[in-house]
Amino acid sequence: MSKKRFLEILPGFLSWNIILFLIWGGYLIPTFTAYFILAFDVYWVYTGMSMILAAMISHLKIQAAQRLDWLSECRGFGDWQKVRHIVLILVGNEPVETFERTVEELSKQTLPLKQIAVVLATEGRFPSGNTGGEKL
Repeated sequence: MSKKRFLEILPGFLSWNIILFLIWGGYLIPTFTAYFILAFDVYWVYTGMSMILAAMISHLKIQAAQRLDWLSECRGFGDWQKVRHIVLILVGNEPVETFERTVEELSKQTLPLKQIAVVLATEGRFPSGNTGGEKL
């Protein structure tokens, strides 16, 4: 068999042996197969628990950020009134109501509205003003 043919066969051979390992491994090397399955299970339980913990911490951080008075935090900086915020809203094929809700929620911000600039942006593949059949 040539080296090229061997390298063509090797990925498929290894893949199928790994997939079928639980079947042939249970007959040929049962102790190793059992430890492998246990280690695999422990790894995925650890990974799952890590993800749960990260999700819980993230949830608590989001709740803390929602309760924080960001305007009073900004006032602690020097010339915070000179800072301008640009809100970029990407326009796709969403209905106009989606943009109306977004702009309405932006208008409820505690930051002075003169410091917020709203920019509607679209891609070239969408016709000008086409947002689900309605014009903005």
